[in-house]
Amino acid sequence: MTKSEAVIHLSLAADDDLDDCIEMSLFKAKQELIQKADNVFIFPAKEKRLTLLQEASVALGYSFPEEVDLHILPLSTETIETAFHSFQRNRALLLGQLNHVKSFSGLIKIQQSIASNYQDWALFWNLPFFEDSMEEVKRTSIIDSMRFLQWILELKTKGIEQTHLLKGLTLPSDVKHEIYRLKIVLDMFK
Repeated sequence: MTKSEAVIHLSLAADDDLDDCIEMSLFKAKQELIQKADNVFIFPAKEKRLTLLQEASVALGYSFPEEVDLHILPLSTETIETAFHSFQRNRALLLGQLNHVKSFSGLIKIQQSIASNYQDWALFWNLPFFEDSMEEVKRTSIIDSMRFLQWILELKTKGIEQTHLLKGLTLPSDVKHEIYRLKIVLDMFK
């Protein structure tokens, strides 16, 4: 990447400080990731943009500090509730790591880890008896996590703690929509 291309990618004006510009770009990218952490469908495009910002910064002579390794726990699948809490714990842990990220490549790693966590969550809900198609699943319409937990706790009071016990059960429309959205997420990873 040439220096003139790098200046364009970073939207760097002639009188701008490179450090301030990169810091502001990192801040904006972090905010966007926080706001859109559940919309994994846009991650591939965002990864391309973050890669360009990283390359542009380096082309202008900026050096980023070493990034911290990310560690998330495997999704715990003993019960529906433990899987939910495991997914949410990993999600919160990854978003919390944003405070320590100092580069665009670090943001890419977090984004990839969030996507991997979503893939595990989608695999958990990839149940053979949910094969009928649902019309017009909105990929950006995500169920509120507290609503999903409420449904899981309602199941628990009925003695339903394993996914195989959901077979034949009528699901609330918002929960059904989320499970089908997760199927689309899973298809994206194939």
